[in-house]
Amino acid sequence: IQIDAAVNPGNSGGPLCDVGGKVVGIISLKIVQDEVEGMGFAIPIEDAIEYAKAIEEGGEVERPYIGISMVDLTQEYYLWQNRINIPEGVDEGIAVMEVVKGSPADKAKLEKGDIIVKLGGSDTGSLAEFRYELYKHKVGDKLEVTYYRDGKKKTTSITLGKNEE
Repeated sequence: IQIDAAVNPGNSGGPLCDVGGKVVGIISLKIVQDEVEGMGFAIPIEDAIEYAKAIEEGGEVERPYIGISMVDLTQEYYLWQNRINIPEGVDEGIAVMEVVKGSPADKAKLEKGDIIVKLGGSDTGSLAEFRYELYKHKVGDKLEVTYYRDGKKKTTSITLGKNEE
């Protein structure tokens, strides 16, 4: 869940409540950049409960992993700095900044500069949407990725790996 309210340092792990006081998520991340003010993310409470049950039962939580670093297309300075060009007519998606060698993305032949616009058939207009779609799936799932490279629309299949972090 993307939070557009201020998240103070140290509030990770705290509850995210709706206007009625009901806990709807657990705050998990605050973005700290000069260009971003008051943006954070929370794990939906349904997911947090599922993770807690798995841990209580001696299991572990596996998060899917594809092995890229990425930025929103709105981050024009980073795109310019890394010489990443956005194709004509593409105004939403995420830019691949780096591909981890040997990762699922590397095996799927994704490259720095690719602009991902769909993951598993769903639009990925922003980093938040990309992560939301990614975390709907499990380790081992095979997804279709739609992306642009050198102005041409392409697709590839990627098998999600396990995030070891």
